Amino acid sequence: MKKVQRVDSSDHRFFMEVIENVDGTFSLQRFARKHDPEEQVDYVIRDLPDPIGRFSNLDAAVNKAQRSLG
Repeated sequence: MKKVQRVDSSDHRFFMEVIENVDGTFSLQRFARKHDPEEQVDYVIRDLPDPIGRFSNLDAAVNKAQRSLG
């Protein structure tokens, strides 16, 4: 698996990474940016479950990520 592209939401609180799988298909992984005010630390967490689906080409995966993030 290889990270190919990153798609951010308009408010930059969420993003998706487009992953190229070993079989040549693409899938999406969703992440969220969080802030801990007590510790004054920003961090990124994996937001599960990932969007469902495998995509045969990069454009279809990127379009799905953009639609999902609004």
